[in-house]
Amino acid sequence: MLRHDGLAGIHRRGFPSLWQNRERAITPAEREAAREAFERTIRRFRELAEESPAGS
Repeated sequence: MLRHDGLAGIHRRGFPSLWQNRERAITPAEREAAREAFERTIRRFRELAEESPAGS
């Protein structure tokens, strides 16, 4: 079953989200800036998806 977590996109239940996997490789001091960049990127991908023709 797929679900949308509102931030990292769609993932299978029980598996870590994309951000949770990415966060492990980032030092604590860099996580806030990295999280903001990650969220900006996800928002942009969603914008591009909304602008794309259906079925593309």
